[in-house]
Amino acid sequence: MILGLGTDLCPPSRWRHLIDRFGAEKGARRILHPEEADYLLGGNRERLPERLAGRWALREAFGKALGTGLD
Repeated sequence: MILGLGTDLCPPSRWRHLIDRFGAEKGARRILHPEEADYLLGGNRERLPERLAGRWALREAFGKALGTGLD
């Protein structure tokens, strides 16, 4: 059964700004769950802003689909 349908967009420029301001490690850990941050920081850091934006958009869309939101 489908409870809801959700989609969300998050521009990587927001994450570039966060990384520039706090650094990749601290920026990711500030926003994401520790396991998510470990997973994303363990991979290719060249495209880290895009990967972080994608993960955040996924979380937002999932929360909206469930009707809970992640505000």
